[in-house]
Amino acid sequence: MALLLAPGCPKTVAPDHWLRPVPVQREAPEHWTDLERSLMPEDCGACHPAQLQAWSSSRHALATGPGVAGQLRLFGPASRASCLSCHAPLTEQQDVVEVDGEWLANPSHDPALATRGVACAGCHLRDRRVVGPPPLDGQPRDMSSLPHDGFVIDEAFTEASFCSPCHQFPAHWRAFEGKPLENTWNEWLESPQGQAGQPCQGCHMPDRLHRFAGIHDPEMTRSAFTIEARELEAAEGRVVAELVMANTGAGHHAPTYTTPRIEISLVQLDEAGEEVARSEPHVIQRAVVLGTDDDRELFDTRIPAGESRTFGFDEALVDGTAAARLEVRVLPDHHYEGLYEDLLRRHDPSSEAGLLIGRALEQAKAGRYLLWSRELGSGERRQREP
Repeated sequence: MALLLAPGCPKTVAPDHWLRPVPVQREAPEHWTDLERSLMPEDCGACHPAQLQAWSSSRHALATGPGVAGQLRLFGPASRASCLSCHAPLTEQQDVVEVDGEWLANPSHDPALATRGVACAGCHLRDRRVVGPPPLDGQPRDMSSLPHDGFVIDEAFTEASFCSPCHQFPAHWRAFEGKPLENTWNEWLESPQGQAGQPCQGCHMPDRLHRFAGIHDPEMTRSAFTIEARELEAAEGRVVAELVMANTGAGHHAPTYTTPRIEISLVQLDEAGEEVARSEPHVIQRAVVLGTDDDRELFDTRIPAGESRTFGFDEALVDGTAAARLEVRVLPDHHYEGLYEDLLRRHDPSSEAGLLIGRALEQAKAGRYLLWSRELGSGERRQREP
């Protein structure tokens, strides 16, 4: 595989740190124990339990979940390698390797490690040298007394650019309307947070917690937005309102990728609080068509960092309406929901790939959540965060 570096790739790491797949690890020193030799996250967790616990429920740990695993079974070796360069970057996670332009079985392949997504070693191990950020307490360490002969300190782990090789696609690769499909690094550079030098790690790894929380986490998403509801004067028999959403917390467009969708709706309720009508939603999303001869961007209504959008409603009251409510709902895997449904139509759902994709579809739909709601009316207004 070629050296894949985004424009913002860290300059202080070793030049080959983001060569992907990460070159196979050399033989471990003889004095290392089996635990020190292991590339499995669970073994790293023997000494780093807090990091393992946080990582285990993260999107990095799920990077080779059933959706990816199912799709990979439908891809050829070159496409698999392209996806796995970020989703499972270690050579030991690859089932095949490219040698002189030919794809061959990988003698270093570890099937168990292959299911662990972006494992600890994907960022922290190069040529059997453990690499990481400076200690939080700033104190020097006697490396000779530590497992795996200590670690190499690199300031790059504290920089936003460290994340860019997987979170910024090159400009020439699947760019629409002048924007790469994955454009988070460029969005960060232009954001107030980027201008202030606030790195990705400050929000996504607070106190170095390895949760990597994002759009799938309701609390993380709430921290990105400031939301205001306005009830307006309306003619008899109508309800008129506005909702203002400001991207005050995300250091990039919200959402940043093409996968999520945010829907803003006005819901009419009866006396019992049951829904009797729902407006067509306003949508916050970058919608794209992929995998066809006409790949393109359909629309992009995302909110850049530091900006806001106003969404208006003017709805006729239906019979039985006693109250109205504004809602903001998040569909973190909306793009994949459609993709999985299409794949299940085109492939045998009872096959190995079909069963994995079917499970991924269930997980994607289960990940939807109500981010925010506010009830309107002449009485006391109530704001609720589920």
